[in-house]
Amino acid sequence: MPGEGKARKCIALKMDTEIKYSMVLIEWVDSRQPTKGSQFLEDMEMPSTSKCLSIEWLLDEDAERVVIAVHRNDQDQYDQVMGVMVIPSCSIKKKTPLKAF
Repeated sequence: MPGEGKARKCIALKMDTEIKYSMVLIEWVDSRQPTKGSQFLEDMEMPSTSKCLSIEWLLDEDAERVVIAVHRNDQDQYDQVMGVMVIPSCSIKKKTPLKAF
């Protein structure tokens, strides 16, 4: 195969634009459906909520919600995001700022 046995070169990407958004680790709880079908109440074990962790770009926040995105890029000096999610503030247990670069 071409290039077999050769070391791969790593290319460092440099963003020329100022980073406007911070990265955060958010610990939060979510609802879940623990069973796929009906069951007798007397046979059911009471479920708990789902504990979630998200490491994402913090796009916006207020008293009611945070808006985060999984991916962010600078395409021709216009920010683009993908995987946007809104988490209600009442579901957030802890928010930790992270260093992006």
